[in-house]
Amino acid sequence: MAATFSDYTVLRTPAPLPTGQWKHVAATLEGATGDMKLYVDGVLAAQTNTTVRPVGDLDPAYAPGLGIGGHSGTYGYFPFDGMIDEISLYSRALEPGEIQAIYTAGSAGKCAPTVVPGVPVITSFAPSSGFPGSTVTVLGSNFSPMAASNIVYFGAVRAVVTAASATSLTVLVPAGATYGPITVTVDGLTAYSNAPFLPTFTGAATIDSSSLAPRLDLPAVDGPGWVVIADLDGDGKPDLTVNSGSSHSISIYRNISITGSLVAGSFAPRVDLPLGTGGENTMVAAEVDGDGKLDVVLVDRDVNRLVILRNLSTPGSITAGSFAAPVSLPVGADPRVWPSVT
Repeated sequence: MAATFSDYTVLRTPAPLPTGQWKHVAATLEGATGDMKLYVDGVLAAQTNTTVRPVGDLDPAYAPGLGIGGHSGTYGYFPFDGMIDEISLYSRALEPGEIQAIYTAGSAGKCAPTVVPGVPVITSFAPSSGFPGSTVTVLGSNFSPMAASNIVYFGAVRAVVTAASATSLTVLVPAGATYGPITVTVDGLTAYSNAPFLPTFTGAATIDSSSLAPRLDLPAVDGPGWVVIADLDGDGKPDLTVNSGSSHSISIYRNISITGSLVAGSFAPRVDLPLGTGGENTMVAAEVDGDGKLDVVLVDRDVNRLVILRNLSTPGSITAGSFAAPVSLPVGADPRVWPSVT
């Protein structure tokens, strides 16, 4: 249940809490969106959206402004008649998995969200190849024990982490996985596997004139060059990115295909992003800022620079505003080769 008034929003659980027993209650407010959520014993119990922003926008008449266990208003003071233990305040809205971990700690006492120190490292993974939906175990160090806090990519596409510890991750090979290193990002730091993962599929063991569908041509700007396949909007489908040194721009074709079909309508209208002057050459999609989204990085031979386009997209949408303004970094004369990442 929820109700919003001019200066406050009320969010209640569907049923009163039982008396005579301890219950774990957590409340979160996402400042950017106004999403409010209530959890009881680690499980989401109620949610709503508000335009009120405590503490900065609180009505000064409602002193002290922030209270736990009671509140005051026009009609008096309403104290909580019970016991409260282990109160914690955080500077951000905790994720559901973090709240569940705190509740699961039980009699072990206070269990703050785990902060994994150090840079994540991938030492090995097995098996080295597999079908979409199959399970892969990634071994290493400095992973997060909370599955949702590990961002794992199989080449171009993000994978689902089903189990996690500080030294091991269990992940599912995503549909659309591409041949390339496995990456794991934790707390903004990314590890790359030394060896690539090989996605496999059921085939007929022969290649002849009927093995491939007819060629599909997509219109491009003048002078298309380097092509990168990567899931840029996080919807689970690998998109196409093409750079053009002649027009000094990149073009993105968002993948909207359905399984088993690839036609002209399988891609959304092309989105062109200008890069200014130069002769952009090599291009790659990589996690640069640790936010879980693949950014686009180009080498510009003509003016000796590295160009970074930070990914701001949301799942299911790529527009001209889905990337921040290009960031240029000076490099040595005539850069040509992208160094391998290990």
